Amino acid sequence: MTAKVFAPDYATNKDGWYLFPPDAKMREEYFDHEAMEHPAKFNLHMMMEIVKYVSEPGEVLMDIFGGTGSLMLAANLGRYVTLLDIEDAYTKLQQKSKDKFVAADPSLEHVITLAAGSNLKLMPIPCHHIITSPPYAGIMKRKSKTGIGFTDADMAGDTTLWRALGDKLLQYSKSPDNIGNLNEFYYAQTMERVYKKCFASILPGGTLSVVIKDHIRDGERVYFSKWVWQRCLAYGFEPMNWFKWKAPGSPFLQIKRAQGFETVGDEDIMIFRRP
Repeated sequence: MTAKVFAPDYATNKDGWYLFPPDAKMREEYFDHEAMEHPAKFNLHMMMEIVKYVSEPGEVLMDIFGGTGSLMLAANLGRYVTLLDIEDAYTKLQQKSKDKFVAADPSLEHVITLAAGSNLKLMPIPCHHIITSPPYAGIMKRKSKTGIGFTDADMAGDTTLWRALGDKLLQYSKSPDNIGNLNEFYYAQTMERVYKKCFASILPGGTLSVVIKDHIRDGERVYFSKWVWQRCLAYGFEPMNWFKWKAPGSPFLQIKRAQGFETVGDEDIMIFRRP
């Protein structure tokens, strides 16, 4: 059988980063309108390329940080989809989008499964592949009256916009067990447990795809990606591929760039296989 090629129909830039286009039209077609408003979303073009690259029709895919429910789109490619999320606001949003999918194709009613609760408590759940984008440490923590995760000194700009974006994230962070609420020390400990649970969930030969982005702190790049790579290999996964794509960045990063701050322009797509 011919080996699969990742994202064969998409161009790359001079650095080899994939150039996936904006997905607003696709998201509007398939998902509830509220999913359009949230500032942290999986790019659907990228996600579908991951789905096609790692899986086959009839296999079970799972997103352990289900968020706005982007992975549901894989159901249209004949995959079974399971979404986990700890936040009630997210699970309600996912249900609205599922209703839209089922209205268009009633056969998807039993193809898409939504599970509310902590992924650490729900897993292991048998599946062929996990495709997910983890939260970042402390991203849900408001550190000032004008934004999330930044001090007042960072807010030299439109504080009204910062506050609006901050409120949008805060409404999705009510659970005390939300990993995004943890500081970096406890975040690292908790995510180690999460990746171990992923290994226990994925059937032999299956894959774990992690989409994550490094960030700048105190002028230095913090390599989340390298940490994830090392941890997953330590827990028994085998390396499969490591791609990058040129991410547009969240509204937060776009504001930071406009203010002249250094930001990270690439996002990592790391794929591991369970032997």
